Amino acid sequence: MKFCSHLAIFCICFMCFAGRMRGQDHNIKTKRIEIDFGLAKTFHYNAPVNLISCYEGCFATKQKALPAINGDISYFISLNEKNEINVGLGGAQYRYYEMGLAYSPDPNPSEYEETNTYTYIDFFVGHRLTLAAGKKIRPFLENNLIMEVLPGDWYVIKPVNFAWKIKSGLNIPISTKFTVNMCCYYKTAVLRFDFKDFDSHYFPYAFGIQMGVGTL
Repeated sequence: MKFCSHLAIFCICFMCFAGRMRGQDHNIKTKRIEIDFGLAKTFHYNAPVNLISCYEGCFATKQKALPAINGDISYFISLNEKNEINVGLGGAQYRYYEMGLAYSPDPNPSEYEETNTYTYIDFFVGHRLTLAAGKKIRPFLENNLIMEVLPGDWYVIKPVNFAWKIKSGLNIPISTKFTVNMCCYYKTAVLRFDFKDFDSHYFPYAFGIQMGVGTL
């Protein structure tokens, strides 16, 4: 129920924003789709954080950023020659390597190593500004507000979180119907991803590249 309420609020905000922007320009030119896939280096502020639980307790001593995959599909609505709003669905991972100490009934802790991977389903809304509309190579800037949903039952991490993503890239038409897209991006948590009952203060972030295709 909590997820449904978050999603409903998210969709209502987008519809209100889209309706207001649409009312400012009656000459909406296009509606199009874009599909992108990418690779990012993901980590978190305040490292190390303790997100895993052991029966007698685990304590991370060292953590390192790791590469992670992502992908999304976006539906764009053109407001004018340079401005578009978009809504989309995707998936993204946060990954990191961890070393630490695990306590057991034995009074001496044992060392452990592991790779932690959290795979999210993303729902997002955003705005794209195309800087050279109509040209053969079209630079753009894009901002997205993302609702990230973590499937499964996790003890420390909240199931629904919010992130902000900024992209800078190129849109290149390759025919009268299709474009090739490439960009670099930075994504960061808006609020902490773990519950307030814990002291981890988990704020993940990612920076990476994406490539894909779109329609005109």
